[in-house]
Amino acid sequence: MSMQRNLVADGPAPEIAPELAVFGRFVGGWRVRNALYSEAAQSWSESELVWTFDWILGGRGIQDVLIDAEGSAWGTTVRTWDPR
Repeated sequence: MSMQRNLVADGPAPEIAPELAVFGRFVGGWRVRNALYSEAAQSWSESELVWTFDWILGGRGIQDVLIDAEGSAWGTTVRTWDPR
């Protein structure tokens, strides 16, 4: 089995779907125009990013992946619900 097949889920786990809805509304792909301020340079830089969100781990979490338009910078975050 591939990691992707084990990682990505079709939707939220039914028993915690309401709790994950706060993040679930972002599932899909987004184009983002980003602006960062550098205090050192005292200037702004702008870039375009692609930000995708999907269900993971049997629907028990959401993972996002952020990639800049040139494909030279990446980031990811995993969000899960903790009943405590």
